[in-house]
Amino acid sequence: MLDSCDKTIIDYNTGEEVDDLIKPEPFKEIIEKIIEQLTDIKYTGDIGDIGNEIGIAIKSYIDEKKEGYELDSFLWGVKHGISLNNNTQ
Repeated sequence: MLDSCDKTIIDYNTGEEVDDLIKPEPFKEIIEKIIEQLTDIKYTGDIGDIGNEIGIAIKSYIDEKKEGYELDSFLWGVKHGISLNNNTQ
């Protein structure tokens, strides 16, 4: 879990500062890439296929040295978003 205070980001799992957050420009670029990837789907699938397409879209933005951390962070964000919509937060 990440928290911010005075522009210092702390990873509560490790207690360490996180200074490698995605900067605003690549963030917007990633959003555009996800939209493009999902818009270009030419088949009918299920929710797993949507996850696959998002994975394809974001892979080039994930640092291989931090892949586990970034993947965990992304999945935590998805789970958190779901919990906000089903009141399990």
